[in-house]
Amino acid sequence: MSSLKGARVFATGATGYIGSHLTKKLVEDGSEVHVLIRPSSSKKTIENLLAHHQIHVYDGSYQSMDQAIKKARPDIVFHLSSFASIRYETKDVPNMLESNVVMASYLLEAMAKNQVNKLVNTSSFSQHMNQALYHPNSLYAATKQAFEDILFYYTDGTAMNAITLVLFDNYGPHDPRPKLMNLIYRAASEGTTLLLSPGEQLLDLLYIDDVIAAYIVAAERLLANESSGMERFSVGSEKRISLRKLVSTVETVIGKQVRVKWGAIDYRPNEIMIPWHKGIRMPGWQQTITLERGIQMYFKENDAR
Repeated sequence: MSSLKGARVFATGATGYIGSHLTKKLVEDGSEVHVLIRPSSSKKTIENLLAHHQIHVYDGSYQSMDQAIKKARPDIVFHLSSFASIRYETKDVPNMLESNVVMASYLLEAMAKNQVNKLVNTSSFSQHMNQALYHPNSLYAATKQAFEDILFYYTDGTAMNAITLVLFDNYGPHDPRPKLMNLIYRAASEGTTLLLSPGEQLLDLLYIDDVIAAYIVAAERLLANESSGMERFSVGSEKRISLRKLVSTVETVIGKQVRVKWGAIDYRPNEIMIPWHKGIRMPGWQQTITLERGIQMYFKENDAR
């Protein structure tokens, strides 16, 4: 049982894949869970937990954010909401900026105004192309960095303490996102041919349960006052694997061939061939589910649908 039992927690992005798993874990651990959603948000991913959540609505205004924080009076905030897209159209720019910068900044301002001083933030390895301290591979990555810069202002100028978790690729059962593992699963299940790049890029993959564990450890660190100011930790796997090797590993685990046409598509612009490896690992956290075990769990759960 985590030390978050009885804690009042507030989560953005709760209707997303990672966010829904996190809020489920928080409910199981006995936390008082408050979630922030937009009027247009689908509650499908958390519909089984609605009786255990207190829902607050963000309508795009600072006033709605302030009201939500004031009513929830959380001990700690988890920020997972984002507009995540590597490939985007120009029409997406306002929504990306609103979600990743404006709404997120409203959150910090409301926290500061209401003396809520503990935050677990979410960032991405895509901010570190070519192993650089900062080199975004997309506009999405640039907006994530922009928010971290704003977060630094609040942790430096107010009583706020924050831990930013840098996430890599993750996977898990019943995932609606167009993630690589889901594409491999579909090809294996339907016997279709998967069109992929040459497959030489390295991947850093974590099973969803290990990702959620990192958020819990970060929150426990903040609630125990073991963190001050702004800390930043990497949440990645112990071993990177090439895309080609991943497909081969899946075939070994499930005992079935996955039909792939290698080189059928080009690498994406600014493709990260080697994930960032210069970050500090999250203290008190480690990967517990190996890739092989995760693949086995993933296929078993998906096949049981």
